[in-house]
Amino acid sequence: MAAAPASISVQVESAPTHETWTLTGILDETFAPASPKSAKLRVNCSGVKRINSVGVKAWLQTFSVMQGKIEVTYVDVPPVLVEQFNMISNFGAGGRVESLLVPFLCKPCKSTLFGKYTAEALKQAQLQLAPAKCPTCGGEAEFDDFPEEYFAFLQR
Repeated sequence: MAAAPASISVQVESAPTHETWTLTGILDETFAPASPKSAKLRVNCSGVKRINSVGVKAWLQTFSVMQGKIEVTYVDVPPVLVEQFNMISNFGAGGRVESLLVPFLCKPCKSTLFGKYTAEALKQAQLQLAPAKCPTCGGEAEFDDFPEEYFAFLQR
């Protein structure tokens, strides 16, 4: 019987100063990337669509081994992973969230869109977001969550 195909794809790119992992798909038990070959790792999470309980376990196993040894930076963290950062205190395993994707809802056309914000900019704005312009209808899209809940992990 053949093994099931990986639900998550990990594209690895090496640069002189760091390694980048670009994650795409569903984080599940198939998440088992090779150890980074650099002391600095950037993890682009924008392509993660879902995560299940065994995916959480695989994530924690992967990154906890790096804690204190490799400088990990998470980039473009989508809402599905923001939930995990909020629920699990050491989900980042000592890594730093550089940027995250923030959900907005356009009430006139009911479109969902995502804005990219750096963690630093959000902190400087005291987690308050101005409405975004909807690319579909041009209307005003509002942040589609509660700031104190969605950004809780940034305040730890």
